[in-house]
Amino acid sequence: MEEEKILSDLAEIKDILKPIVISTGTKVIVPRKINDRFTDNGDGTISDNLHKIEWVKDPTQLGEVFCKKMTFEEAEKACKELSFINKTGWRMPTLQEEFSIRDYKRSNPAWDIDIFGGNFDDWYWTSETCAWNSGAAWCVSSLSGYVFNYGKVELYYVRPVRSSQ
Repeated sequence: MEEEKILSDLAEIKDILKPIVISTGTKVIVPRKINDRFTDNGDGTISDNLHKIEWVKDPTQLGEVFCKKMTFEEAEKACKELSFINKTGWRMPTLQEEFSIRDYKRSNPAWDIDIFGGNFDDWYWTSETCAWNSGAAWCVSSLSGYVFNYGKVELYYVRPVRSSQ
């Protein structure tokens, strides 16, 4: 009787732990849980389980537009127009979202490169305008994780994000 209960419990646990497999027609994608917070979806995106958002894992894989630095307005437009892996609704991250991927045990780059790719030599835009200067927005350094506000005409990178479905 006890053995049956154990086998039943194991079967239930197996079902819970079974990875979600996504078929894209020609390719099977198996998401990989990195830690309690992040899941690599296997399709070029990272799910942020804390903030319930989805990040582009490496913006440089999105094409020429995201490989270069751009103004705040250009970054905002590029994110809004992005259609990646048949998903839309991409946007610039908030200051809280962008800052939250900072890994305090790292610098140069300040993000875990096993989770996030991209350019690591400058600042990344956030969607938030500086309260005392509407011509500036908050940015996060990919080198140090520092936060600073810069004029919206300056040229920096952007890492698109979208709400999880």
